[in-house]
This record gives sequence, C-alpha cells and structure tokens, in this order.
Amino acid sequence: MAATLHILEKEGFNVLVEKSKLETTSAVIYGEAIRFGLIERSRQIKPAIAPDPKGRISTAYVYNPIKFEPTKQLSIEIWSYCAVGLRKVWRDGDRASLEEQLPKCIAGMIRVALHARAERDAEEKEEAAKQKQIDEVTNVLRRIQEEETKIKSLKRDAAAWWQAERIRNYIATVRTAAGQQPNSTEKTKLLEWIDWAEQQANRIDPLKKSPDSIVDEKDRVIRRLQELRWHW
Repeated sequence: MAATLHILEKEGFNVLVEKSKLETTSAVIYGEAIRFGLIERSRQIKPAIAPDPKGRISTAYVYNPIKFEPTKQLSIEIWSYCAVGLRKVWRDGDRASLEEQLPKCIAGMIRVALHARAERDAEEKEEAAKQKQIDEVTNVLRRIQEEETKIKSLKRDAAAWWQAERIRNYIATVRTAAGQQPNSTEKTKLLEWIDWAEQQANRIDPLKKSPDSIVDEKDRVIRRLQELRWHW
C-alpha cells in the first residue's frame, strides 16, 4: 500500500483518506476521486461437530460459528463505480506478485478516472445544452409576458382616454347650456361644475397630467382614523 501511494504521489496525484463510518482511501486523478483499497482474502472454516459418545444423531440445535482464516492473498481493488467493463482488481498470483502489478494498478486507476471524467464532461455538456434551451424558451416566455403587459396597458389607457373624451363631450354640452342660462347664479354653478368636471376628465385621461384631488388622500385619512380609534 505504501508503494502504491508513493507511485500515485510521484505521478502528481493527491491521495485523500476520508474518516467516516468506514475509512476510505481515494486518489484524485484528473479531478476524479477514485476510491481503492488493499484487501486480504479470507477462507471460511466451519468447525466440525463433535460426535455423540453413544453414536446417536442429536436433533438439538448446536451453534457452530463460522470462522475466517486469512489466506495471505492480497489484492488491490478499485471501488469507484464504472459503467464499462474496465479491470478493477489486481491479485497476488503465481505469475506475478502484487508488487510487480502496481504499475498496471495505477494505469487501471487512470483509465477509470479518464472514463469517469469523460462521462462527467458529457453530462455537463448535455446539461449545458439543456440549460441553453431552457434559457431560450424562458426568454421567449418573458418577451410574451412583456408584450401581454403592454397590450393590457394599451387597452386600459385607450378605455380611459375614451371615457375622458365622453366626459369632455358631455362637458361641452353643459357649457352650451350654461351659455343659454338666464339665471346668473345657476350659470355660475354650472361654470364651477364645468371646471371641476374638466379636472376629473384630465385625471382619467392617460395623456394629461393628473390634477391633485382630495380623493388621493383617502388611504392616508383611513389610516389616520384607524390610529385614532386604536389610541382611544
């Protein structure tokens, strides 16, 4: 294991040891964390059942724990997931010792890392293309919503302008009637009303500057009244 870590660090790859529930070792190769470990295989040993002194077969439950015996056969295994069938295990064997296979182990880790990097790059590229399409559709939707807002504003302003024009037409009729009014008092009242009505028409008309009105004070007056009642 020390030789493996030495080769990895010599090749410029960082080695990380994560301590959680299970301690794991990873080599950071081309930005990919490749988990691996040194394994010693074991052999199951089932203890023999002692024969009955009288030669009878016992039907009683007998607890026979299985024991594990080390085989001294070591292997280096890559535990990181890989979708393709790349080699991930190197065992100590008759043809070559594990120490002699260390360069192949490191090369195998590099292959797994390159494949993982290629998959991640492909996923990121696919995600970027998908996000680009989402952004394009979102941009079109935003333009549609902006256009809808402008259309609603146009219809609202046109309706208000038309209402203001109808009021002005009515004011013109009242002005004609005021000019024919023989009673000076009534005529004065009509002229005052005409002045007030023209201001209301200008308040409705989106093309005119809206004059001040006591109506604008409604919300402030209501809040003031509520404050006074609350402090009463």
